[in-house]
Amino acid sequence: MINRSNSIVSRSSTLSNQVSQATSSVSTTERQSASRRIRQYQSKISSLNQELQSVQSGLSQLVTTGQALQSFSQTNYTYLRNYREQIKLVNQQLKVVNRSVIASNSQLNGIYAYLDSLQNSQAANIYFITKKQLNGADFKQTLANFASQDQKTTMLQVVFDKTPDTGNNFKRINQLQSQIKLQLKGTPLASASVAIDGEPVIESTVESKMNDNFVILISVLVIGLLLGVFILSRAILQPLYWTAAFVASAFTGFQLAYLTMRFIVHVEAFDWQVPIIALSILTAMGSWQIISLGLSLRYTELPLIDWLIPTVKSYGTIVRYILLVVIVIAISLTFGASNALIEVALIVIYTTLAFYLVLPMIIVSLGKLAVTLPNKDNIIKNK
Repeated sequence: MINRSNSIVSRSSTLSNQVSQATSSVSTTERQSASRRIRQYQSKISSLNQELQSVQSGLSQLVTTGQALQSFSQTNYTYLRNYREQIKLVNQQLKVVNRSVIASNSQLNGIYAYLDSLQNSQAANIYFITKKQLNGADFKQTLANFASQDQKTTMLQVVFDKTPDTGNNFKRINQLQSQIKLQLKGTPLASASVAIDGEPVIESTVESKMNDNFVILISVLVIGLLLGVFILSRAILQPLYWTAAFVASAFTGFQLAYLTMRFIVHVEAFDWQVPIIALSILTAMGSWQIISLGLSLRYTELPLIDWLIPTVKSYGTIVRYILLVVIVIAISLTFGASNALIEVALIVIYTTLAFYLVLPMIIVSLGKLAVTLPNKDNIIKNK
């Protein structure tokens, strides 16, 4: 740009000289007219020359500024590159520090856990007994009541705020054992042997064994019921449907009884005796009903479809009496004002209602389905 502006200035000067030479060879009039024009041209050329010079100076400043910016950019690039390398180095150092902090934190957590346990234990308490108290009658009576003759064994009596047959008995025993270990931690008795005995422990042991073998108990009851019905009725498919309906009804009865006790009495769980008592009653009731249907199916001389209709009709006439007897027996269990008996009564009532509601539909629908399914031998004969 600067070179071009210099070229324009030189050309304008040459043009001005040529115009001056041309004016010397013309007449006075023409010279005056041309002189005015030349002056106008010269003034315009002068103004143009000034503008070009200002442009040239501006371009020079722009070039200088560009060079300064280029130098500044290179300097900043160098700074940024060094800063990025420093950041990478700091990041690596932070990773090392982070691993060290994690390792230290795990060690501190163990220390804090020990200190918390020690703070909550009896080691944080300081007891001072005077000689007068040691020789007093109260302390000697306490030793006689709760310590052995060799003074190496002592006994503490813990009274629960609830009866030991509640559903949370096993959980409370475990909490008591954990609390004993916590209280003895950090004391001279930390390595002492502690034994827990009493009715709650016995109830907890029975409850634990019952919970472990509950699925096996249900399986034995269902399999025994199925085998008895299969043998007596000499059928497999229909008794299997009836037994499945009874098992589903029993599951529904347990759930409805739990929801009822939860929202009315705010019971968190059934007493551990409830499932055993309820299963015994339900097994007897289900065996009686299903085996009677199986015997009726065995000794009938009618086809299955013809046997279904009168069986369901007669079943409908006696079911109300069966329901009445079962409900009366279940309600009589509630007279003892025991949650366990009330829970058993609710389970029996709900299961009976569900079973006698579902069983007629199972007998009719699945009975017809078993008859109307195509027989392979009949299909071959028809061909």
